[in-house]
Amino acid sequence: GDTLARPPAGTRVKVQVLNASNVRGLARRATLYLCDRGWDVVEIGTTKPLRDESLVLDRSGRADWARRAAHGAKRRGVEKGR
Repeated sequence: GDTLARPPAGTRVKVQVLNASNVRGLARRATLYLCDRGWDVVEIGTTKPLRDESLVLDRSGRADWARRAAHGAKRRGVEKGR
C-alpha cells in the first residue's frame, strides 16, 4: 500500500527536494506530495546536471529514509545529504 510513501511513525524525517530536470515545477509537485504524507521538506530548489527526475536528498542522516521518500514520490534519484 501507501506505507512506503510515508516516514516511519513518530519520526521527523527531513529531506531536500531538488528539480534536476527541465520540467518546470517538478520539485514543487514532489514536495507537495511528500508534505501531504508527513515528510518534512526543509528546502526546495533546482540543480544541475539535468536528469529526468527530481532528487530527494537526506537531511536526517539516514539515506534509507530519503530513498523511502523518493520511492513514494516516484523519483529515482537519491543522494545522501552533504
